[in-house]
Amino acid sequence: NFPNWTPTRGTFITRCSTYLSGDRNPTNDTLSGSVAVQVKDIGIIEIVVPQGIMDSTDLIYPQVMIRNYGTNNQTFNATFKIGSTYLDSRTKTIPAGEQDTVNFAGWIPIRGTYSTRCSTYLAGDINPTNDTISGTVTISVLDVGVTEIIAPTGIIDSGTTITPQVRVSNFGTESVLFPITLRIGPWAQTRYKMLLSGQTDTVGFTDWTAQTPGKFAVICSTALAGDLVPSNDWLIDSILIRVLDVGVASIVAPAQIVLPETILPQAWVKNYGTFSSSSFDVKFEILPGYTDIANVANLNVGESLLVTFAPWIDTCGKYTLKCSTLLAFDCNNNNDYKTGNVLVSLTGTNPGTWVEIQKPIPGSKPLKDGSCLEVIQDTLLFVVKGNKTRDFYRLNTKQDTWVKMADVPAGPNNKPVKKGAKMTSDGERYIYLAKGGNTLEFYRYDVEKDTWQSLPDVPLGSGKKVKDGTAMAFCEKSGESFVYLLKGVKTQEFYRFRISADSWERMPDAPPGKQKPGYKKGSDITCDNENKIIYCLKDRTNEMFAYDVLNDTWLCKPLTSMPLIHLLYGKKKKVKEGAALCLVTPNNIYALKGGNTCEFWLFKPQEGDSGKWFSLALLPAAGSDGKKKRVKDGGDLVSVNCPPNEKCLLAIKGNKTDKLWKWTDSLFKSVLFSIKPYQHLESNSSEEEPGSIKPLTIFQVRPNPIRENALIQFTTPEASAVTIRLYNVIGQECLKHIANLTKTGTITLETKGIPTGAYILKVTIKNHSIVQKIIIAH
Repeated sequence: NFPNWTPTRGTFITRCSTYLSGDRNPTNDTLSGSVAVQVKDIGIIEIVVPQGIMDSTDLIYPQVMIRNYGTNNQTFNATFKIGSTYLDSRTKTIPAGEQDTVNFAGWIPIRGTYSTRCSTYLAGDINPTNDTISGTVTISVLDVGVTEIIAPTGIIDSGTTITPQVRVSNFGTESVLFPITLRIGPWAQTRYKMLLSGQTDTVGFTDWTAQTPGKFAVICSTALAGDLVPSNDWLIDSILIRVLDVGVASIVAPAQIVLPETILPQAWVKNYGTFSSSSFDVKFEILPGYTDIANVANLNVGESLLVTFAPWIDTCGKYTLKCSTLLAFDCNNNNDYKTGNVLVSLTGTNPGTWVEIQKPIPGSKPLKDGSCLEVIQDTLLFVVKGNKTRDFYRLNTKQDTWVKMADVPAGPNNKPVKKGAKMTSDGERYIYLAKGGNTLEFYRYDVEKDTWQSLPDVPLGSGKKVKDGTAMAFCEKSGESFVYLLKGVKTQEFYRFRISADSWERMPDAPPGKQKPGYKKGSDITCDNENKIIYCLKDRTNEMFAYDVLNDTWLCKPLTSMPLIHLLYGKKKKVKEGAALCLVTPNNIYALKGGNTCEFWLFKPQEGDSGKWFSLALLPAAGSDGKKKRVKDGGDLVSVNCPPNEKCLLAIKGNKTDKLWKWTDSLFKSVLFSIKPYQHLESNSSEEEPGSIKPLTIFQVRPNPIRENALIQFTTPEASAVTIRLYNVIGQECLKHIANLTKTGTITLETKGIPTGAYILKVTIKNHSIVQKIIIAH
């Protein structure tokens, strides 16, 4: 035995030798070998996570770096401890001389400082000094919040100025600078504040003045990046701004357009405040010439009241309306008045104004049979001139320039455009044309390419080709586009062209009407694409029908027929050649009657049970050249946008003319009212003067319509002077006559020299008046 040897890692050579004096065999005196010393040593290099200062999160996964300092692969246990609440162990294998991370189960961190310790266990580990490692970790928290809205709170009087204030706290572990935003209704402002950990302080904002009445949310919020507790970042309260506030809700009467008659002005007033008002006055003005004041007492919160004023006797003209509330200390002047306008018109409508466009439509021939209009993109007007030509022109209403486009195709029989031609369009790119002229030709024009394309012929049907009375309208149904065609030519045939299939389909025949079945020139259709209704005006009978596009059926009940007599014309006229329909909105369809008249109409299908017709301004017969031409063959009507961006109607008369006419109406969307046959006009004063008489008990005008002279018969309670005035449609006085009456009397009204048309006769005795519509028809 030799002395003990302490091995260290590595490979060593071993040698043992003997020595004997005189040993005769030295070859066996020595023996050599080697020995490898193996080492077990697992050591922790570092704690990777957690360490130092860390932000709080939902979970932290502890992680350490461990090295195998030994000579062989080793499998060992590692244990990680955090404070007194976390302990986890893992088994790990690391090859000799290598290092690796060991991951432990997640730890839910809570703010504070914690000791950390990791240890390894390996039987036979020769170096226990590296088997453990310790450290500390501090969990920091970012958390600020709103603790109180100091002002504004509760109930506040309108007009009060307040300095908004809130209290905020730093609930976290770090000093932070963060924004605080305060919102009071639509008002908002942001301030920045630096707070130490655990500090609470007050934040002030710039002065805010309570104005608009009502209940408003007051919201204060903080916005700190990485804030771990969002639930305390908001605080919501509400305030009630109370006010003394009454105002005019609306003017009820007079309406925008009225007849010359006695009207009781009316307006709705409302208490917009938060408590009942004491009495206050309401003033109604109709300028020039009328003012009245009414008193309202104790109007409860939120309550409305219809206030009626003294009667107003109107005469033709335009007036300005103003209704005002007069309440002391009213907090909101914005709703204290309403304004408006009223047009007093003999027709009960705003007749509008026709203006001749001086620049003629180009071409060698005037407009006649086959002339028609169509509009693309609201500003591009296209004209087929007809009159045995193939001319096709475009007018850009923004630039006021005419451009000649590609001629209408001559077709297989080399024919020009004649009577029966009609256009419609999709409004965007394509125009569809039935050529008429005793053909079945049907074309599509591409606005972008300036090219015509021949489409399948209009069906022959009963054997008649397109010649006159043809009408077309573009309409959409269930995602598909169609061109609907009323064939005319004394038939009731009704078709539609399915654009996607490039084919015609027979639809239910148009209604025959009360008499004269079949449709001739003057018939027209137009489509309300919004409500999927096609309206059809029938020639000669003036009947109006409606077709349900969705259900492919004509409505059983006809609509109101166009009246035979226009209030501004005074003669019975039927719908004939040149008639046209133009739908502007679902409740506004404009129409030319045609038939060598200048009649212009408005049809409102949603008025009453079956729609109402209204007389509008006559299309002037005489143009700038002095020649009188009325609407006849080739008349048409479309809606366009005219400069600067005004909705207007453009019309052509046909009848060998070459000019466009523009109609505009400043009250284009106003509510129109039908004319009444006559109306008593009461006293203009709230109290009758002593000695005043009652309205006439008997009042007759014979004959009516008047050919030359008329007799006006009266019966009154007592003898008195009488004043008779005759007004035309624009309110001009055409005749004035003053006479003395006994209790019963007759006055002769001479109308010689007064033009044919509709007039209002106004008879006044002292402060009482009666009006009656009369027709002069020489």
